[in-house]
Amino acid sequence: MNEAKALKYFNMCDTDGGGDISLEEFKAALFAVNPNTGNSSGFKPSALLTPRDAFELFDVDHSGSIDEDEFAFVME
Repeated sequence: MNEAKALKYFNMCDTDGGGDISLEEFKAALFAVNPNTGNSSGFKPSALLTPRDAFELFDVDHSGSIDEDEFAFVME
């Protein structure tokens, strides 16, 4: 994904415009439906990987939110 597309997706996930993605915003993005294809983002929670687990993998500094730098890692 190119940088412009990643930034657009980051801004779509950051629904409150706070400059970072909270756990609730992250969960909403995981279960979002692509308006063009009707497909979900593909996340399938399980006993081994919950939305919180996935969030914590990307919240590298354990701040409770994912900033643009951490989001870039997610997109890689």
